Amino acid sequence: MKLVNGIGLVVLAVIGWLFSGGVGVVCAANWVGEGERVQQWGGFGVADRVRISFIEEGLYRVTAAELAVATGWDEAEVVTAIATTNLALSCGGKEVAWLEHEGAMVFYGERNKSIYAPESVYWVTPGVGRAMVWQHNPMPEPFVPQESFPAQHEEQGLVLVSRYAFSTVTNAPFATFDVVKGGPYRSSTHSVELVDVAPGLWQGSVRVAVMSDYNATMPYYEAVAEVGGAEVGRVSWYGEGYHDVTFPYWSTNLNGSTATLRLSDGLPVNMQPLKIRAFYCNNFTFEYQRLYRAVDDMLRCSGTAVTVSGFSCEDVVCVDVSDPLLTQSVGGLSYNYDPQAEEWSVSFVGTISGLYYVCAPHNGTLSAAVRGVSDVDWAASGVAPQYAIIVPPEAWRDDFRAAVAPLAAFRATRGLRTAVIDVEDIYNRYSYGVVDPHAIRDYCAAAYRHGLRYVLLVGGGSLDFKHLKLTTTSTPAALIPTFIAGQVFELDNSGMTVALDAAMADIDGDGLPDIALGRLPTSNVDEVAVVVAKTIAYEAGRARWWPW
Repeated sequence: MKLVNGIGLVVLAVIGWLFSGGVGVVCAANWVGEGERVQQWGGFGVADRVRISFIEEGLYRVTAAELAVATGWDEAEVVTAIATTNLALSCGGKEVAWLEHEGAMVFYGERNKSIYAPESVYWVTPGVGRAMVWQHNPMPEPFVPQESFPAQHEEQGLVLVSRYAFSTVTNAPFATFDVVKGGPYRSSTHSVELVDVAPGLWQGSVRVAVMSDYNATMPYYEAVAEVGGAEVGRVSWYGEGYHDVTFPYWSTNLNGSTATLRLSDGLPVNMQPLKIRAFYCNNFTFEYQRLYRAVDDMLRCSGTAVTVSGFSCEDVVCVDVSDPLLTQSVGGLSYNYDPQAEEWSVSFVGTISGLYYVCAPHNGTLSAAVRGVSDVDWAASGVAPQYAIIVPPEAWRDDFRAAVAPLAAFRATRGLRTAVIDVEDIYNRYSYGVVDPHAIRDYCAAAYRHGLRYVLLVGGGSLDFKHLKLTTTSTPAALIPTFIAGQVFELDNSGMTVALDAAMADIDGDGLPDIALGRLPTSNVDEVAVVVAKTIAYEAGRARWWPW
């Protein structure tokens, strides 16, 4: 994302999915799952390393006490390790710099960019870490008030103030939000509240993502965009497609802090049948000028001479996150207390290209899910099963293992080495902990060499990979992802995307499955138990006549 000093960016992403039967709401927590944020270690001995997972981009603070609880490590030793930078932080196999703050690790976490993964995953392991270096810039006088972009977005009608710019473009091929039907009086209107809008006359922009799905060459579409009742632009296109367009608008188009976007069909009524002129509003973004004022003791901003107000305390840090892996702590901060407003402000000097997170570490940092991990190689010789039952992450849902236990026992009585595997164990080994169907395929390929022949995925899948609308207990729910693959129809050379579990069983890349892979596609554990019972009853009864 390109940042322009003095321009604020607010993303109001509005998104839905092309399936029916979905229920559920956006989870307010910053991690996925129904369990405790910090899970107490209950494994054998102590954990090998710590898995830190979260949804939003921002500054995170993980304390020594949290690490000790999650791993079984001695807390005093963890405190010493943090003080001496003897804990290594990494993401995706790359080292990440972190800052020690009062016995805690403070680091900048990026939002995961994969279409399949709802969370980012960072790892803490014993060993020499990378401490943030200090950045000192000369302090000019006087300070010039700056403007920043806020961090506010809309998801399924919920306006959330967060600390990152939010986008759903990665989900664009599978998502729609609002239909704009053809005709002169058919339109889609959305009003959103912008945070701390700067006064005066200025120009902003609105980015609109629209798409059409009528699969033919003849249909012609035209979308007209209005802000505050004034037309700001239009875009036209032929056939099926996804279009991301940006239109300028003026501050006078706003009604105070309210921005109203209206999309309508711009074609003449008699140009073509109305039924094939409908298009979709996928998401939209308002970019506007905003005051430098912290929200919940935190602000992301840019500028060379910056003053940020609105802090509840003097304990404020500033981190340059221009390089997400090599973040730097900015020194030379100047603090000022306003007794009338009862708040603190902080001033600092940045660089032209710098991007900064300014926050009070105790109040303005985000919380992540923390849990210890003991690594298991389920593909190793002597460990790899012949029949693998893969269940959803037990940190998300802890009720699936018991539901499939009778099936595992039944398969074992038939002479098959059987194991019930937490899919997170596979992610941890093959995709750095990140949800990814490629990890399941890689596991199958590795375990195949040691006898794996059957895989049963237990848990539903949905196209809401990011868990933006559905939770882990919704119906359906994305508990174990599937591959999204493209296909082309030879008759007219048209194409579409499809869900394809079979690709996870294709271990040699020839387009054919090499192991038997199936799925119980449900998020209801009672349904799992019913299917397991029926399977056992059927096969046990059949065995009396056709032994196998």
